[in-house]
Amino acid sequence: MNIRALSDSELEFCLRSKVSEERKITVEVIRLLEEVNSRNLHLERGYGSLIEYCIRDLGYSESSAYRRVAAMRVAKEIPQVTEALTEGRLSLVVVAQAHTFFKKTAKSKTELGEDKKCEVFKALEQKSAREAEKILLHLLPDLAANEIPKEKIKAVTAEYTQVTMVLHEKLRLKLEELKSLFSHKNSNPSYSELVELLADFALKKLKPEPARIGVETIIESNVKLKTQRNTNAGAALRHNISADAEISVDGCGVRKHISKSLRVEVWRRADHRCTYTDLITGRRCESKFQLQVEHIVPVAKGGTNDLQNLELLCAAHNKLRAIQTFGRSHMQQFTC
Repeated sequence: MNIRALSDSELEFCLRSKVSEERKITVEVIRLLEEVNSRNLHLERGYGSLIEYCIRDLGYSESSAYRRVAAMRVAKEIPQVTEALTEGRLSLVVVAQAHTFFKKTAKSKTELGEDKKCEVFKALEQKSAREAEKILLHLLPDLAANEIPKEKIKAVTAEYTQVTMVLHEKLRLKLEELKSLFSHKNSNPSYSELVELLADFALKKLKPEPARIGVETIIESNVKLKTQRNTNAGAALRHNISADAEISVDGCGVRKHISKSLRVEVWRRADHRCTYTDLITGRRCESKFQLQVEHIVPVAKGGTNDLQNLELLCAAHNKLRAIQTFGRSHMQQFTC
């Protein structure tokens, strides 16, 4: 098959077909593992457990082996799970999470019956691993509360200290949002890097003397640097308007600043999310990563700074817009 010769619709159809085949094969593997287990073939082959057999004989990673064996054990008790796996309503990761959860409930003398387990799996359908974890913990809050560790501070080296803590979900979401807001400076900061950024920002705001460089200073520096760097490339890049360099160029080559009030309105209107929408599926991106204010009609093609001509895009979709407007071959000279 010549993949490059496929149209977009043919490519997606082919991909979905292969994903469907992959799910069916995964369920077949689970059924075959059940037969191997019932015959004790893994023991005859000299392995101490079915998971070890999957790792050393079949070549699975430890996590992949555990998920398949866990799904096998769950499917033996609740056959409906295999159908949900085949149809993609449940993932191996979520089924394995549920299996681990059921083992914990059994140890805590609150073992769930088959009917209750079926209800649990119904609630877990179409859920991500993180969403599934929340649902499972919500079922037995007492079990979850007993597992919350206390905060710990431990010196690792003379310069580094390890801090272990448990965050409330509301706080975690706030930190994730801050990661997105800082993504222009660091595309994927670790929590320690994020804490340092926040500490610098807070100290700049709270301390009277300008002893530390804050986030605003960093962004202002990036504006000057990117403006100089992109003077020639800016026109071909559709005069990208990023959150840290929102400047456009008029027909005479004179730079026109997009006012702060306009930028605020664009961000507010977009609900601080990428507004790119697929015309075929109607799906909106909604990413919060490296958001950039962009001209719908490029300045190079007569676009203005009017609010109606501005949109908020993530870096990936901003690049896509440039390719769609100026062509991939033309843009390669700026992205190499």
